Amino acid sequence: MARGAARACPGAQVLPLPIADGGDDTLDVLVEALGGTLYHARVTGPLGEPVRARYGWVAGERLAIVETAAASGLRRVPPGQRNPLRTTTRGTGELMRAALGLAPRRLLLAVGGSATVDGGLGALLALGARVWDRSGSPVGEGGAALSRIAKLDLSKLDPRLAAVRLEVACDVANPLLGPRGAARVYGPQKGASEADVLELERGLTRWAALLRSASGRAVAGHWGAGAAGGLPAGLAAACDAKLRPGGPLVLEALAFAERVEQADLLLVGEGQLDGTSAFGKAPVAAARLARGAGIPAIAICGALGPGWERTRCAGIRAAFALAPGPAEREASLGLAATWLERATAQAVAAFVAGRGGSGSTTRPRGARR
Repeated sequence: MARGAARACPGAQVLPLPIADGGDDTLDVLVEALGGTLYHARVTGPLGEPVRARYGWVAGERLAIVETAAASGLRRVPPGQRNPLRTTTRGTGELMRAALGLAPRRLLLAVGGSATVDGGLGALLALGARVWDRSGSPVGEGGAALSRIAKLDLSKLDPRLAAVRLEVACDVANPLLGPRGAARVYGPQKGASEADVLELERGLTRWAALLRSASGRAVAGHWGAGAAGGLPAGLAAACDAKLRPGGPLVLEALAFAERVEQADLLLVGEGQLDGTSAFGKAPVAAARLARGAGIPAIAICGALGPGWERTRCAGIRAAFALAPGPAEREASLGLAATWLERATAQAVAAFVAGRGGSGSTTRPRGARR
């Protein structure tokens, strides 16, 4: 993107700034921005296999950072094996336990990018929760287990949780249940069929009732409760976790508002810009801050999906898709860098032309991403 902007507007001051919204790579962005350290732990992957995952530590703030995608992420599951009826967040809970060993005052969990729709069942089991079916037997893990649970016991949760402020950085605003809930909106993205989605919705409905009965907290309708397949709902009920929009949280850590005030144009990137992007994704959060400073934003996307126009309300003036024509997925991935540079150059050229410039004499003070 930086190369494309410079190509279209030679001499422009360009500042590449990686951002995140609670999804993949939030850990790296925050650890770098806050001067933290990365640790590793051996935990359970989304399909039950052992994986090596990272978590972060910012000593000066006694802040531990855990990323769900590192342990329970969709990127860890081959496309042909994606099945939210089976995948578990147990590894995320195990990473949280490892982070608690550092005695943090605050534990920040970035939940996006998961392969799961288990309502946080696996994570809570790793943290000490216990569940049984009607016969008193274990129910297993994954989304399919939710509808089999008859009893939930939270009395054995890791006692160290009581001394920590647990914050969950959500990358989307969806509630747990209903047409905008975890199963219906995100289940298909994680491999769920239509029948699977119905089963997951029934299971999450049952799980929400059990969480309320065991904790006294009704969380199904909370903002962000449906992120990461309902993981925030489980943690909000069982651990009194505070759910926060991930995009604004990361942007605050990066002092983004102060940086963008000096720019003429904000360029944001997204894999697919669509209607769900308006529910708290980082590019939209950045565009909203830029709009407040009177700075226009342009999105460069792998694809434009249904409803992407809703992001205009946040300040995204225009969006450019990468592919110049029909292409196979694998070929597109191989050419992504070239196409990204070209699409960015086209976007910046259009911006400069709109200002009446030629690209060599009229330039943005700084095009920021």
